[in-house]
Amino acid sequence: MKWIILALVVLALLVIVIRLARPRVESDPYDSPAARPGTIHEIDQLVANGQKVAAVKKLRATDPTLSLREAKARIDRWQPETKPYSVAPRAQQQPDSNPLPPHVIVEIDQLVAANNKVRAIKVLREHTGLGLREAKARIDRWVPGRN
Repeated sequence: MKWIILALVVLALLVIVIRLARPRVESDPYDSPAARPGTIHEIDQLVANGQKVAAVKKLRATDPTLSLREAKARIDRWQPETKPYSVAPRAQQQPDSNPLPPHVIVEIDQLVAANNKVRAIKVLREHTGLGLREAKARIDRWVPGRN
C-alpha cells in the first residue's frame, strides 16, 4: 500500500516538473491568423470598455485553434489602438525596400551563425519594420556572410 502511494506521489511530481519545464511561447495578440482589422477594432473597443470576457469570446470565435487560457492571456496583454488597423501595407513591404546598415547585417550574421534565430528575428524587425512572419522567413533564408 505504501508503495502505491509513493508511486502516485512520484508520478504527480513528474507531471508537475514536466509542465513547468515546457517552454511557454508568448505571442503577439495581433499575430492571430484570424486577426483582421475589423476584428482587431472590435476587440479594441471591448478591451477599452473593460469587457474582457466578451473580448476573449470574440477572439476565440475568430480563431478556434486558441485555447481559453491562451485567448485570455492575449486579451490580458492587449493594448487598444497600439497597432495600426491597416496592417496590409507593412506586410506587403518588400524585404529590400529598407536596406540594413552594415553593422546590423554583421550582428544578424553572428546571431544566425550562433543559431540564435529568435534574437536575429527581433533585430531584423527592429530595423526594417517587417512583420513576424516575414522576418522569420527572411532569417530562415539568411546565409551568414552573403546578405
